[in-house]
Amino acid sequence: MKIQKVCASFLIGAMMLSLAACSGSTKKIESPADFEGAKISVQTATSAHESIQDMQDEGMNINVLPYEKVTQCFDDLALGRVDAVYVDSVVAGYYLAEDDTKYRKTWTSESGEPIGVCLKKGNDDLKELIEGAIDTLYYDGTMAQLSEKHFGSAADVDGDMSGNELNFITAYAGGLRTFLMTRAAGRHYDGAQEAVRRVDIPGGKQSGGAAKAAGESEKPEKKTAEKEETLDELMAQLDSLIGLETVKREVRSLINLIKVRAMRKEHDLKVMNMSFHMVFTGNPGTGKTTVARLVAKIYKQLGFLSKGQLIETDRSGLVAGYVGQTAGKVTDVVNSALGGILFIDEAYALVRKGMENDFGHEAIDTLVKLMEDHRDDLVVIVAGYTDEMHDFLTSNPGLISRFNKYIDFPDYTDDELMAILEMNAGRQGYRVAEAAKAVVRGMLTQMTLSERMDFGNARGMRNTLEKLVQAQANRLAACEGEVTRDMLEEITEADAKAALVGEEEQKQADSENVAQLAERGEQE
Repeated sequence: MKIQKVCASFLIGAMMLSLAACSGSTKKIESPADFEGAKISVQTATSAHESIQDMQDEGMNINVLPYEKVTQCFDDLALGRVDAVYVDSVVAGYYLAEDDTKYRKTWTSESGEPIGVCLKKGNDDLKELIEGAIDTLYYDGTMAQLSEKHFGSAADVDGDMSGNELNFITAYAGGLRTFLMTRAAGRHYDGAQEAVRRVDIPGGKQSGGAAKAAGESEKPEKKTAEKEETLDELMAQLDSLIGLETVKREVRSLINLIKVRAMRKEHDLKVMNMSFHMVFTGNPGTGKTTVARLVAKIYKQLGFLSKGQLIETDRSGLVAGYVGQTAGKVTDVVNSALGGILFIDEAYALVRKGMENDFGHEAIDTLVKLMEDHRDDLVVIVAGYTDEMHDFLTSNPGLISRFNKYIDFPDYTDDELMAILEMNAGRQGYRVAEAAKAVVRGMLTQMTLSERMDFGNARGMRNTLEKLVQAQANRLAACEGEVTRDMLEEITEADAKAALVGEEEQKQADSENVAQLAERGEQE
């Protein structure tokens, strides 16, 4: 079995699996031909969705129910609203591993596709970790043993990839994903050290991408612990945020309350039992996650939280696909956040109007209890649009009483957005020419209300900067002469127009300007 590593990713064979609930629809589905006339749920923007669309294009009568999230597909399957879920093998393997009594594999495609773990460029530490884990499991025989145990066929390290091996790699990918998520959540993984230990590899290679000279003794790597930011440094970061003056004021008020509570404890005075769970409301890109991350670190420095980590999640991270599993999933997420802040983005998605049997209600019920049980070393922040959050908070009688602090994050003004653009550009070694700024500001001024909603505030300005940088790169790449340092640093008006106005629109505008000038000349 051969594993090909490409840019710190690994390739696995991915098969299409059709899953059907064992106690669900009576429609027999044993092959793609049985999809005719069936109700099939599928996650949008996936290879499974593309595949089933191809079937429709070929003339098959398939009632496809596309959903944004795969959990929604399995929700409808469990409720008997669809005959099957059409899904990639990695996802299917997860559900089958969780409970193969509720779901069964009905069909597997003959073709496969590459799937990889994609990393941010330059994240060499994580790349080394992944490659080391793959190498270790591969070369020490663990993969072959696991394949023999779970699939009845040992991995053939020298031959082509068999069907059983393909199944194994698919399952292994899910295990590696769990391992990495566990590490990211700050939790212990029993096999972590074994999985990433350095081993000698046949042919003079070594795991972790590091070469070792013959006879050189193995030495453990020394890693410098990341310097923990002081309270003053964190407060300076809070103050440096562009805009958000009311938000900063509210956060400082909470910090003052925690400081005084600590003083009262020192003097053996009573401390009022209070909830510090919060509701953040506002549109996307207004800094909610950024502020939450700073608050977690500040609370740790104040001794209010023991660890100060921020665990981000949403509906997909809390709600399981079948009955009885959601409570455990919520508990696991909460446990990973103990000592820090649990940040639930788009929390309103846990409530679906008109769907009383939706598993989101189970997630909320469990969360309410755990918030109270761990109130001394856990802060929960729920975030989302203002109107939608009201429906969420009133969905459970005990939920709204758990939150006594509401902080609204207003949209950034045009001046603040321009300041964000300049700040982000400066951090990346660019400067935006005044004429280019005028083009960007013009874009902001011409936006409709709906376009503003979709723009995403600071997130939209980050995307705008990326467009400007791309336009600059296109211009400089076409230069015939020498490209100087100054040219590499400056984003010009031409770059802004090329990125934001568009070449055709710009040509039209230039043509109209020429015509107007000619007309003025004739009149004069």
